Parts: sequence; C-alpha cells; structure tokens
Amino acid sequence: MDDLKMERENSANFFDIVKLTKERANEKKNEEFTHKIDRKFKAQSPKGFQYFRKALGISDEEYISKIAKGKLKVMGNPAKSGALMWTTSDNSYVFKTVSKAQSKFLKQMLLGYYMTLHQHPNTFLTKFYGLYTLRMRKRSIRIVVMRNFFPHGIELTHKFDLKGSTISREAGEKEKKKAQPTYRDLDFDEIFGSLHLEPEYYNEIEKSIKFDSTVLDAYNIFDYSLLLGVVKPKNERIIQDLQRKMSRENFLDMVFEGGIPARDKTGARCYLYIGIVDMLQEYDLPHKLQYIWKAVKHRPQNLHKVSVQPPGKYKHRFDAYMLNSVFQPKTSEEDKKEEETEMKSPVKNWQRALSLAMKIDSQKEEL
Repeated sequence: MDDLKMERENSANFFDIVKLTKERANEKKNEEFTHKIDRKFKAQSPKGFQYFRKALGISDEEYISKIAKGKLKVMGNPAKSGALMWTTSDNSYVFKTVSKAQSKFLKQMLLGYYMTLHQHPNTFLTKFYGLYTLRMRKRSIRIVVMRNFFPHGIELTHKFDLKGSTISREAGEKEKKKAQPTYRDLDFDEIFGSLHLEPEYYNEIEKSIKFDSTVLDAYNIFDYSLLLGVVKPKNERIIQDLQRKMSRENFLDMVFEGGIPARDKTGARCYLYIGIVDMLQEYDLPHKLQYIWKAVKHRPQNLHKVSVQPPGKYKHRFDAYMLNSVFQPKTSEEDKKEEETEMKSPVKNWQRALSLAMKIDSQKEEL
C-alpha cells in the first residue's frame, strides 16, 4: 500500500488525479478532494461511471493502478478545438479536456449510452471511464477519461482522422512534420484511396458503423470522426506477432489487439485499428448558424463538402464515405491479385523452396 501511495505522489503530471477514482457506493456523489496547493477535484457522476466500468469488466483496482503507474504522457491533438490530451504510461487510457457543455451533455447521455453498448458490444464508439473537474485559481478544467483505441507496443504506419468532408480536410505542413502525424480525408484518398477487407470483416464494420452513426444521430450529435490506425508490417516477424494477437472468435478483440486484416490498393498486407471519437458535439443553435454561414461562404452546391452538417445529413455522408470509399469488400479479382503478390514475396519463395527440398529428400529416402 505504501508503494502505491508513493507512485501516486510521483505521478505529478496530473496533480494526483488518481484520488478521484476512489468512488464507492457509500461515498457521497460528487465528493470533493482538495490538493495541498489549493486545487480542488470533483468526480462527476462517480456512481454512474463506476457502474459503467464494472459493466465493461474494469474493476476499481485495475482502473486506479493503470492511472497511478508512472507519469502521464502528453499527446498531440491536431483538432481545432485546442483540447489537451494525455495517455497513461501503458497507453491504456486517454485523458482529454472538454468544455462545460460537452461535460454536461456526457452526463445526460450516460444511461442511454450504457444501454447502447450493452445491446451492441461490437461498437466503435468511445468508451468513457470517468469525468472529473479540476478547480484551480477560479477556473474549472473538465477532463474525461477514455479507452485508447491503439494498443500498447503497436507502431502505426499511418493515423487518420476521417469525417467524410473534403473542404479543409488535409493535414497542415506543421502536422505532417510530426513524428506521427494525424492525416485527414484528402490525405487518405491520396495515400490509400481505399482499404480492401474480407467480406466477413467488411460486414462487421458495416453493421457497427451504421449502428453507431444511427445512435449518434438519435442524440443529435455531429462532427464525430473515425479514428483509423494502419499498420503495414515491415517483416514476417511483425505479421506473425499481429496474427498471434488476433482473435477470430471475437471481432472486438481483433479490433483492439491484433487489428483487422486488410489489403491496400497495391495488394500489400496491413492491419487496421478503428474507433469513433469526438462524439460529444451537439448540433445546437450556434452550429445551425454556422451551417447557414458555410452555405454563404462556399455556396449551396458545395455545402455537403463542409464538416458542419445537421446530424441526419452528417450520418448519411459519414456512412457513405466510410463504407464506399475507405472500406471495401474484396472481390475475386483482388483475391487473385493477392495470391500473385504473395508468390512474389521473397519470404514465400523461400518457404516454397524449403518445402520442395524437403519433398525431394523424402522421395530419396523412400527409394
């Protein structure tokens, strides 16, 4: 217990935020914790989030230990919102600052959101684990804790934030110079164009995306993104490691562990990690006015290309782009092309040569 306490004190990046996670059924709702440097913490809807974590198989002890282990790492955020982001030392959880309106909206939708995940476990929607308020010098900072869609130890080749819009949807030069930039829709169209999956995987993705976007539309939510991580293995060892982590019995395990197997336009093998993020933006009056202004700025015929859209139109465009452009089911011709690509692989040639040599030796022994 002393070691854990010491670890918490050393986790100074987030002002000992782990104290916030000590919610129990007998604790008073929204109990405040005060830091020694006049910083006040408040856990928002603690019982609700505790029940939510329990339903997802996460105990309070596991939740606390992951946050308390080491210091938080700063993440870059390419979005225009200016939100600050961190990850735990093992990349399990993501911390993100949210606005007062988004915080209130999350609490309002929590019960319905839990029911949604219970009915459809293969969802790509963000898993929210906690919501906290840090009061410091007469200013409140609201922080949400979420599951990280990208597993620890996986080196992504590309990362994309996709919405289905085409106006101002490319990474800036500053973003592209980062060690791991986040690309956008126009960048994806140029780099990959589309990703081809086995029909069974495509069908699972199609069902999940259509279900998720329908839920978000029902909550009057827009401006969400599909966060896509792509791994293009450099050698056979990485492929074998990813295949070992895959679970073909459980689609959700595949998404979070080994990745969904796919092929790019050249037939090269890649693995995909998918999640829907930034889903706390309600389509309110300011956004309705923004939509009208965009019609004036870009002309009505181009209005469908801008990011801001009424939830129903946003859903329709999101589904169409993801399921017709980003992801496509493989055809028989693509299977044939894939086989030709495999045959040209030095690894496969070596394996065939070895197999042939073993066969010849076996025939000699029989003679």
